Amino acid sequence: MTWRMESFHWGWRGKGRRPRASARGVAPDFTIGALTPVHQGVFLSVHPTLLSLVLSSVALRRGLCATMVSSDADASATAPLTGSVSRPLAEIVVGIPCYNEAPALPAVVAEWRAALPEARLIVFDNNSTDGTAEVAHALGVEVRFVAAQGKGHVVQAMFRDLLDHPILVMVDGDGTYPASEAVRLVEPIRAGRADMTVGARRPVDELGAMAPTRRVGNLLIRAAFRVLIGPGASDLLSGYRAFNQAFRRAIQPRSPGFAIETELAAEAVTGGWRVESVPVPYHPRAAGTVSKLNAVRDGLRILARMIQHTWKHRPHRLLFLGLMTLALVSAAIEVAALVRTVW
Repeated sequence: MTWRMESFHWGWRGKGRRPRASARGVAPDFTIGALTPVHQGVFLSVHPTLLSLVLSSVALRRGLCATMVSSDADASATAPLTGSVSRPLAEIVVGIPCYNEAPALPAVVAEWRAALPEARLIVFDNNSTDGTAEVAHALGVEVRFVAAQGKGHVVQAMFRDLLDHPILVMVDGDGTYPASEAVRLVEPIRAGRADMTVGARRPVDELGAMAPTRRVGNLLIRAAFRVLIGPGASDLLSGYRAFNQAFRRAIQPRSPGFAIETELAAEAVTGGWRVESVPVPYHPRAAGTVSKLNAVRDGLRILARMIQHTWKHRPHRLLFLGLMTLALVSAAIEVAALVRTVW
């Protein structure tokens, strides 16, 4: 019988040496060929017992490795998948700003638990008087209180307190935004294509989800935003958004009220952040809840915020618009004077 001594190895590993491959695939560190002839003779004299021990050790080692590989494969196979991304949904935290949304909250929570069962849900109560916090507690949802009144203060608290989560989803607690679209909303962020995603509202017309005056107001605000700041998200006022950590670390919003969404859009444009719009259905508010937005008052505040942001980041645009306005006014005065002279 011819023995291949190089195929039997001890488990000792020389300091500073990396294993080298053997003829039979066992990671070698110390070979029989390295022994002197005298020591080889001693080894061969006791090789039946020693050989069985070595082979048993190798078999056990291979069996354990195979078991570990199999366990890893099973764990990978059972990992939750979302679209083409395999990271778990536990990385997502859902912040729900609420001000007197108790009637809508049970359905909202149930829908989000069904859509993202591993996500963390947090209700941010902004001085509600209808028992919103109590309803959330009864549903087993974490509640945080924001004393300063205004949606902007709630968003500031979200950015500040939830920074340890890779992805923050912000959604109004009035039941107008479907949780079933959340996977599509966060997918660009999880894939590394976007820093902020915006759920661009597509109102369900047959349900009367958005009043005509609101549609006109949204168009005017979007036009003003484009002139003052530049092209932004297709829906500047959407309350359905997702953010990555980098965006939340860098941006410190200051708007106290409903201008917060416009401020975030403006910061994204002037800061060069990547933004994607994701079309989502927009449903009517849940029965028993009312909108807190005043079209005229909050519209003027949003416009003022845009002008303030433009003055800070792009003053040349305001200067150009001012000169254009002055020129138009001067032309109008000249035309009026000419008409008066002729008549």
